[in-house]
Amino acid sequence: MRDGDKVKVTVKFRGREADYAHFGEDILNRFYEKIKEVGQIEKPAKLEGKNMTMVIAPKKG
Repeated sequence: MRDGDKVKVTVKFRGREADYAHFGEDILNRFYEKIKEVGQIEKPAKLEGKNMTMVIAPKKG
């Protein structure tokens, strides 16, 4: 991300795990809390089928 690249973070659910998508969102938010000094959320966590994704872009400046 320091080279200006965006990062797509994905949590994959198997079987009935997608019924508990709020756990996946918690995981993605905890990940973001650890890297928020170097990046900002471009696309917030979104459930797409059995995958939950979030896109993080580098901070400007």
